[in-house]
Amino acid sequence: MSLTDKLALSAEATAAGESTGNALDIYEKVKRQQEAVADALPAGMDPGRFVRMVLTEMKRTPKLATCSPVSVLGAMMLSAQTGLEPGGPLGQAFLIPRWNSREKCNEAQFQIGYKGYVQLAARSGVTIVARTVRTDDEFEWAYGTDEYIRHRPVLDSQAIACAWYAIGFIPGRHAPFVVIDRNVADKARKAAASPDRGPWSTNYDEMALKTSILRLKNFLPLSTDVATAMAVDGAVVLDEQATVEQVAAEMDVETPEDQPELEEGES
Repeated sequence: MSLTDKLALSAEATAAGESTGNALDIYEKVKRQQEAVADALPAGMDPGRFVRMVLTEMKRTPKLATCSPVSVLGAMMLSAQTGLEPGGPLGQAFLIPRWNSREKCNEAQFQIGYKGYVQLAARSGVTIVARTVRTDDEFEWAYGTDEYIRHRPVLDSQAIACAWYAIGFIPGRHAPFVVIDRNVADKARKAAASPDRGPWSTNYDEMALKTSILRLKNFLPLSTDVATAMAVDGAVVLDEQATVEQVAAEMDVETPEDQPELEEGES
């Protein structure tokens, strides 16, 4: 870690009211994981670049430095195993600091963005297209024996978003689709751990698109590996050596009452 990086991280942590020492400690632990990241990443992905992206996320979100180190490493390794880049311009996955009210500490949560779901589906040969519908668009659709969507958007429209849809294009087969309106999106927001903070408050449109894709994925012919990767969305991992399969299995059997309350908050 260069002196410039240390000074930048220290300044950002201090500005956010966080511990400089803890930030630097987690930063160094992340850097030492490059070999493990290389073993976890799919072929063709650069482990050095991946680790740098995680470190950039730490500098961009200083509160990650207040999370338990094992949860940061666990979220990073889930991101590596699923082959989804954390943060960055692609927006495939994110490491989100969450307050665990049971343990009284911040933990890093692994979240898949809607673009991450698109990327994962592509590995099963499914092309997902997700779009936003605004009130001044021409939009017609119908479910049933003659399902269809017709959407003619208004270019550069500033109208209110009123619906979102996702279509799964499958070679040689019917393309299933799902349409949701703002009522459905708002219900998904209210069910989130932090409805008034975090991604729903800063990126409502992207989260609504993700909601439409989550409803669509039940109708897609996904491979076991892809379905397992999607199942770890929202996981908090307290073992950096845990596999995606183990985490997915634990999430599958965990009841709502078993799950600790996770929300954005101060430690």
